[in-house]
Amino acid sequence: MKTYMFSDPDPVPDMEKNYPYFKFDGFTNESIQKEWNMVVLENDYIKVLVNTDIGGKIWGAIEKSSGKEFLYLNDVVKFRDVAHRGAWTSGGLEYNFGIMSHISTCATPQDYVIREYDDGSVSVIVGALDLHTNTRWNVEIHLPKDKAYVETRAFWFNSHELPVSYYHYMNAAAKAQGNLEFIYPGDHYIGHEGEVGDWPVENGKDISFYDNNDFGSYKSYHVLNGYADFMGGYYHDEDFGFGNIHNYDEMPGKKIWIWGLADEGMIWEDLLTDTKGQYIEYQTGVLFNQAMTRSSFTPFKHREFIPYDSHLSRELWFPVKGTGGMVKASEYAVMNLERINTDSVKVSLSALSPLNHKLIVRSMDGELLAERNISLSPLEIDIFTVNLAKGQEFTVELGDDLLFYSSKKEDVIVNRPLEFNEDFNWHSAVGYYTQGLELEKQQSYIEGGQPYKKAHDLYLKSLELDPAYTPALNRIAFNYYRGMQYHDALKYVLKVLAIDTYDAEANYLFGIINSKLNKTADAKSGFSIASQSTSYRSAAHTGLARLFLKEKRYRKAVEYAQKALNYNNTNVAAMEIQAIAFRMKNNREEADKILEVLYDLDETSAFVANERIAWGGDNAGDLSLLITNELPAETYLQLAIKYLDYGFVDESINVLKKGPEYAIILLMLAYLDAENREGWLQKGLDASPYLVFPYRTETYEAINELMKESDHWKLKYYAALILWKKDRFSEAKDLIRQCGEKPDFAPFYLAKAKLFANDEAIVIAALNKAGSLAPDDWRVNKALAEHSMKSGDYVKAAYLARKSFTKYPEWSVLGMLYAEALIRDGKYKKAMDFLNDLVVIPYEGAIEGRNIYYETTIRLAFDALKRNKYKTAVKYAEKAKVWPKRLGTGKPYNPDERLENSIIAYCHEKLGDIPKSREYYLKVVEYGVKDGQKEGPGLYLQVQALQKLGKNEKITSLLENALANDPENEFILWTKAIADKDEKTVNDLSEKLQKEALASPIGSSFILLNDYLGIKQNKDTK
Repeated sequence: MKTYMFSDPDPVPDMEKNYPYFKFDGFTNESIQKEWNMVVLENDYIKVLVNTDIGGKIWGAIEKSSGKEFLYLNDVVKFRDVAHRGAWTSGGLEYNFGIMSHISTCATPQDYVIREYDDGSVSVIVGALDLHTNTRWNVEIHLPKDKAYVETRAFWFNSHELPVSYYHYMNAAAKAQGNLEFIYPGDHYIGHEGEVGDWPVENGKDISFYDNNDFGSYKSYHVLNGYADFMGGYYHDEDFGFGNIHNYDEMPGKKIWIWGLADEGMIWEDLLTDTKGQYIEYQTGVLFNQAMTRSSFTPFKHREFIPYDSHLSRELWFPVKGTGGMVKASEYAVMNLERINTDSVKVSLSALSPLNHKLIVRSMDGELLAERNISLSPLEIDIFTVNLAKGQEFTVELGDDLLFYSSKKEDVIVNRPLEFNEDFNWHSAVGYYTQGLELEKQQSYIEGGQPYKKAHDLYLKSLELDPAYTPALNRIAFNYYRGMQYHDALKYVLKVLAIDTYDAEANYLFGIINSKLNKTADAKSGFSIASQSTSYRSAAHTGLARLFLKEKRYRKAVEYAQKALNYNNTNVAAMEIQAIAFRMKNNREEADKILEVLYDLDETSAFVANERIAWGGDNAGDLSLLITNELPAETYLQLAIKYLDYGFVDESINVLKKGPEYAIILLMLAYLDAENREGWLQKGLDASPYLVFPYRTETYEAINELMKESDHWKLKYYAALILWKKDRFSEAKDLIRQCGEKPDFAPFYLAKAKLFANDEAIVIAALNKAGSLAPDDWRVNKALAEHSMKSGDYVKAAYLARKSFTKYPEWSVLGMLYAEALIRDGKYKKAMDFLNDLVVIPYEGAIEGRNIYYETTIRLAFDALKRNKYKTAVKYAEKAKVWPKRLGTGKPYNPDERLENSIIAYCHEKLGDIPKSREYYLKVVEYGVKDGQKEGPGLYLQVQALQKLGKNEKITSLLENALANDPENEFILWTKAIADKDEKTVNDLSEKLQKEALASPIGSSFILLNDYLGIKQNKDTK
């Protein structure tokens, strides 16, 4: 396929967002022809393409008789910087698990298996380990022989003894043209931050039609308050559509994503495809919304995946054909209803499965209104009319509850609270605890990262108010456990048990902590009491089973694993314990039964494959054939550590020996294979540290032991990375200091500069060392340039950025850095000349390129103003209104041009063209924020414009209305304080707003406004 490939993985650890993954920074506008592994599933009705090389996603799906797509099939592979790790492609169906984002494996190869069933159906199963959460997921893409839908069966398991972030969304795409209507039952929607809107009609617009979203910015409609198990869309111009069926209890979240119909969104049409046109996304999820940080302060919080828990969901994705729309769908049929006149309804029924059943229409009191025999093949349609009195409510039932519809609104609409309970005190013990827990559960999109550290600080604030608040004590214990500080963790757990010896969470913690401390009796006691609570029963019994397995007490291990399974029959860890125990007891029959169940849950399981290898025989399999993902070493490490945790060192060694020669695998072998330690250790130290990002507790324990035998810098570096990730900063810094200047690896010094960001001397030394080791490395030069910018050496910053940009012209971040350095150095014309040729390959949410362009043009207008070159100032102010698409973003709806228009009005005033001046002052006055926009400092220019136009009486109402809409907006309060001549408030807010603006000064409207006011004041007082 024609492919715009991604490249250039970042070897510098990104602790804020990606670690232990790495980000890809290289994107291109040049295409190549590249082969991709595409598995094609096909029956008589639909064709489904699965790309196992790109996230294992469904690449697209087609209804065969019409050739139309019900899952958008991209004609090219066009990677763009959209996901956490950068690379992402649009279209098809993507699976997201773990932390909120496009999953970290969305652009890279997955483990996969192809399976054929006796009934003629076929599947491809894709799966991966998520390193952020240490959870494992797989999705079976199943195509039945005689159905007009493709089925996805998702299985996600927390194989860890700790709770982790709980997030799962299925992200499907469909084209955006054709008079598209979104069919989503519900009466409201919420955004990422929990903000509430009306659905489907808001402010007089039916926003369920794509074309009516011609306002505002990007759209994320999480539609809710509809108890429904289906959703979809319909192209009324084509009499065709798409749909999804799911169980509400499994996937209650229903989202629509629209790039936006203004240029800022529509530029993505060409950025993500070549000829297929714009698309939308229809998504389902385990949460009502994809919650950002502010959503924590609404009812729509984040969730947590408890230890050893599992999530299973089944969904159907299907075409809708010839029905005119959809009011109900099931795996058997799609139905639409249209009122013909006051006493009849047109019913359109399209089969998804072979049908030979009776359809019955009844009134709400059970009266039979119509009856019809339905005999249809998939995608065949039966259209008929039912007589109904005007306004009469009714039900429709196909067969034995194969499809059921009620016209009664109350049978669908839910009255769930949408606004937060104002009685809740965020500054109480429970308030601080809740804030901390939300940070833990969210994980991603937290500014500056460190969710556990920030949560820990909030738990301490909770305990300041209530030292015996047990939930906060328990969470601090969890975080100390994560940080491998077991004695500190135990101290907090004992405080809880001293309050309530039966506290389930504390007992579970008592169990896992003492397991690490090798205090087996204490551990067993903790797990035993924890198991008496339903919330920890399965996890606690799993903990007991693990202890018995390590003690080689196989009968007891099987017994307690079964107890865990009695409460959660998809507890993978419990089944793995049983499988090993039965093998140790040489009970092949029982072991095979367990392995078959595990295989059905996850056909891509390396554990199942390895256990079959251990038994031997024809079905033993080959790990290297199964493990086809981007980071195979991590799969081998995870499997080896699993055996190690179960007490089987030799089996752990055997697994590691099968893996690639990767530094951490070799060091784990050095730790475990004592007889051959010296050889393994040397190999591990000789291996490249490039893209080696260890994170596991077991890896730290191994490296810590090896450091007793070797003083090599790589051991200290790897150990420091793990400690850094676990927020143990002082110890990480100490290890990095001990490395001195022995490392000959430039990314080491870039990492060191990050870790010691607050120590200027160390940062300078580290960056200079990196520069001496890799003088042509663009990341090194970028880091040096950014440091020079921070230090005020703009000439050096410009030199370094330009030097690297000349060598890597598609790395637009270097071009933007060069332009920013020129701006800071006052070389605005030179910056403008450079920006005229710069092309920025955009990324989601990108605005930097346009901000740099905007500041450059405004600064040039300011220079012209100072020199009384008013016509030139007008030219640049008009140029500032332009949104060059080549700089990474398009023009939004209703851009704030009050500063530009104020400059133009002032210039015409100075030129003596009063009518023209008034025209532009009117433009300033007539501007108004809308569609969720936030008021900015340009409001003050509106006040000035009203004064210029002699409309002072309107100033009060302008400010009052602004405050009524957004009472805490500091720009409004600042403007009002100026109007009220409240000098103290003006000074206080000015200082605060200036400080905030300086944190990100490029394109800052507040800084530019103040500079403009200063120029005017100087000119008007001369």
